[in-house]
Amino acid sequence: MKSLIIKDFLTIKSNIKHLLLIIIMFLLLCFDNTHVLHYIPSFLSIIILILLFSYDEVSHFNCYLNTMPIDKKNIVKSKYLVGLILNLIAIIITFIECLFLNFKVDFNSLILCLAITMIIEALILPLIFKYGVERVRIFLIILVLIIGLILTIILTKFTLSNKLTIFITKNGSLIFMLLGVVLIFISYQISKNIYLNKDF
Repeated sequence: MKSLIIKDFLTIKSNIKHLLLIIIMFLLLCFDNTHVLHYIPSFLSIIILILLFSYDEVSHFNCYLNTMPIDKKNIVKSKYLVGLILNLIAIIITFIECLFLNFKVDFNSLILCLAITMIIEALILPLIFKYGVERVRIFLIILVLIIGLILTIILTKFTLSNKLTIFITKNGSLIFMLLGVVLIFISYQISKNIYLNKDF
């Protein structure tokens, strides 16, 4: 499983130029909104995870992988672990970004951001394992954009005096994190069953 995780990060490294273009595009789109800017790393972590599935699908890597003596459960588990690692890296980048821009570090917001990315991945990963990235690409884009739009509206339209915003950012972060952990566990079980019964 360790080799599968290393393979994914080597894939990221080999496609770093394309990823940098995506990052620059998001920075330009959100340049005037520093609050949204903090959520870009987490959003990109989801995009990168989807791209990893896409690269595997285009290269037919899974067909090759299943000819080797590798436990299919570890194949599924490695993707979830890569997603978690990317999420944690995104949170660390956001933390550094807050320090660099002299913004107050709100750990509840960081936890909430991590939880939301976990929930999104819990929803989309079983679909990817079932149908493949290409078949559900439009759904994935719409889902991520809708959630991103909702977050943008909340961050730009609500003020800190709003009770809903205060609840979400201060009291709701741990609840969302617990929900994210539960959904990831359920999602993994579903994806594992899908992959174990999938023909290549």
